[in-house]
Parts: sequence; structure tokens; C-alpha cells
Amino acid sequence: MPTFTPTAMPTPKLQGSKVVLQGVDLVGEVVTLVNQGDAPQNMSGWVLFSVVGEQRFVFPSGFTLASGATVKVTSGDNAYADPPNVLQWLKADGMPSKAFIWNNASDPAVLYDNQGNVVSTFP
Repeated sequence: MPTFTPTAMPTPKLQGSKVVLQGVDLVGEVVTLVNQGDAPQNMSGWVLFSVVGEQRFVFPSGFTLASGATVKVTSGDNAYADPPNVLQWLKADGMPSKAFIWNNASDPAVLYDNQGNVVSTFP
């Protein structure tokens, strides 16, 4: 597993990937990602990272985001899963979590591919 070091930077254009962090609702604990590419994107092992709390959500093996599709990653009291459109934050052991992840005052998000490359940041 690559080591992830959070850094504040504009979203780079990663060759072959057009998945972007579309929004982070800090209070509602919902992160929205969209695949703006023309092809499905296998996101197995990709990581959604909360910079302030240094929490990591690892996308499950086999998860693919269709072209033009969105996926929401939920956390907190109202977290739920309805794959492939909604995923629930998972603990390190892979079990669903209802933990609050996002700092309501400010908490940037970073999306890493399974090689540890930054794919998108928000804001």
C-alpha cells in the first residue's frame, strides 16, 4: 500500500483518469465524485482522504465508476450504502462505519489512485 502524504495543490490532469471530486458536504458528511471521462474507471484500491483528520476510505475491490456516473461516499450518523451510487465509509477492517469524518470548519479532500498518485482535490 502506498504512503499517502496530503498536500494542497490544484487538481492535476492525470492521464487516463477523469474522475474528479465534485463536492464535499462537510456538515452532511457526503462526498460526491463524478467520472467525466468517456470510459468506465476501475477504482479498486483508490483512496479518498480527509486531510484534517487524516482518515482514509479505500474503494472496494471491483468498484468501477461508469462514464458520466457519480458516486457518493457517506459518513456520520446518516451513512448508508446503495452501491454503485452510494458507498458508506469503511473502517480499516473493511466494516461499515458511522463515524464523523469531515471537519465542519474546513477539511480538504484528496483522491488518490491505487498507485498513490493525486487524481483530484477539493476544494
